[in-house]
Amino acid sequence: MQLKRDTEYAMRIMICIAEDLRKNGKKSGVPVSNVISSTGIPKVTFDRICGNLEEKGMIRKEITGEGEKYMYPGKGFWKQSVLSIGEAIEGNMEMFAVFDRSSCVIQKYGDKLKETQEKLNHVLSEITMESIVENHQKNRRD
Repeated sequence: MQLKRDTEYAMRIMICIAEDLRKNGKKSGVPVSNVISSTGIPKVTFDRICGNLEEKGMIRKEITGEGEKYMYPGKGFWKQSVLSIGEAIEGNMEMFAVFDRSSCVIQKYGDKLKETQEKLNHVLSEITMESIVENHQKNRRD
């Protein structure tokens, strides 16, 4: 399985926000300019991906009275997973979605492929923003 570039960009954005929140306090916002410069994502692409993440409630953006844009975690931010982020961007994270349902492979092995997809979904669901940032901090201490 290969994720789309937009999904990688979304992961960069989410991780950048998570790292900043962990460092500067979970309730503070992150300047959009910092996220763009840290992630290296082109502005047009950044805005489109942030729109998807915001639509799904994963992040929210606000503009201050001085016109500065800030990003804040959405509901359940720390529990967002590789799977939920991928689904927000790609819509479908099913590895075997393109298989022809009437093919002999699906007819013979469909149950095993379904089991494989369920296991993959489980693993991708366990990798959350919280676990990514905590694991990185733990590794830096060791």
